[in-house]
Amino acid sequence: MIRSFFNRISLREKILLTAFIWVLIGIFASLIIQTARSNWAELSETRNFLQVQELILDREAAYDERFEAITKRFDGEFTLDETELRNRLEAICKNVGVNYTLTGSPPRQEGNFSLYEASVFLNGVEMPELLAFYNDTVPEAPYMRLDALTLSPSQSTPSKLSAKFVFKSFEMETGGAQF
Repeated sequence: MIRSFFNRISLREKILLTAFIWVLIGIFASLIIQTARSNWAELSETRNFLQVQELILDREAAYDERFEAITKRFDGEFTLDETELRNRLEAICKNVGVNYTLTGSPPRQEGNFSLYEASVFLNGVEMPELLAFYNDTVPEAPYMRLDALTLSPSQSTPSKLSAKFVFKSFEMETGGAQF
């Protein structure tokens, strides 16, 4: 039946029919290739995700140990409110003997925590003074941390530096907080 149909049609119709069949085969093949690529990409993404999960699970014991060490070292009584943060930064600046300007931003309330931010501008300082200031702030961690630091040459004396330190601290209500 198909052979008799094919013998009945003209050469032009045979060429068009053959071209149409090849176009259908091409469309079908491209759909299969596209689906295979999509499946391969999903398989690769899933494999990477599982490797990351396995890595995290392998390190879970170490994370737990670090968390325990931090919670043993952490004491909610030593968290700094806005005034204590400013006082500590002023004391450090006076101890190092630098010219400074201290500014603060309004506190943010987040659950049991109040978050504070203070900026210290040091003008016309030399590198040893800058390092001494930074080294005096390091022992205050984790209750006060350096969030940002900007260094630039002093406009009045290019051999000296101007620095902006942004410190953050938090105050925790110790009444109902648990770890």
